[in-house]
Amino acid sequence: MNMKTRLLFILGMLTTWMVVGCSKSHKTDQLHVVFAGDITDTAMLGFHSITVDGFKHLFQLEYHPLMGIELRFVTISDSRYNPTFVVNLPKHSSDLTTSEIERLDEEQRFFRQVEQHLLAIQSKAQERKQSFVYATLFKELQLLANKTGSGRKVLLFASDLAENSPSFSVFKKSDRKMLDREPEKVMEMLAHQYPMQSPVAGIQVFFIHESTSDDGIYHSSVTMLTDYLTQQGCIVQAVGSLNEINLNL
Repeated sequence: MNMKTRLLFILGMLTTWMVVGCSKSHKTDQLHVVFAGDITDTAMLGFHSITVDGFKHLFQLEYHPLMGIELRFVTISDSRYNPTFVVNLPKHSSDLTTSEIERLDEEQRFFRQVEQHLLAIQSKAQERKQSFVYATLFKELQLLANKTGSGRKVLLFASDLAENSPSFSVFKKSDRKMLDREPEKVMEMLAHQYPMQSPVAGIQVFFIHESTSDDGIYHSSVTMLTDYLTQQGCIVQAVGSLNEINLNL
């Protein structure tokens, strides 16, 4: 191999290394995800259809094998304060920091824990007299906003959005009328009760519910909340299941 050929070979190897390196660094992103599941109604089809396979589809680790994930589970219940459970998949900077077998073990352990927490939350679902939807939504948004460092922030909110608390109830005639006809007044109430202490711009919010055409409460609620959160800079989408979500990783 003459000198010119050798230089061209080395240059080609360097170019390949740089392309692969850049590609891998993009795939080594960090996700901060909150899954909030509504346990105030046993008929929450959108919640109970959520499975560990849905999370596998969501994260697509086969295409992003080095990505780190912090996944926090919280319930939407008849209380403002609920226990949380955190599952972590460690982030790796390159293939050199872990073997394929070790990474596969990490992923399997991660998804086993995801399935355990999903089943635990779903087992708690029952008819409850109150439902603090708004309090949970804005608390979790603020906790995500307070996360430091790089990484995408995602809130998965599986609920029929039927707020039923002392301050506002979709089952109270005057409140339902306000929601349907004057949603801007509900937004004003939310801004007063749940002021944004930290900017939430850029957070992806997915409202998950298998709604029907006659589900008036959900449609009015998700329209109002989508408008309000979009004004705050969130990226909002209403879906029927995890399989409809594309995080564009």
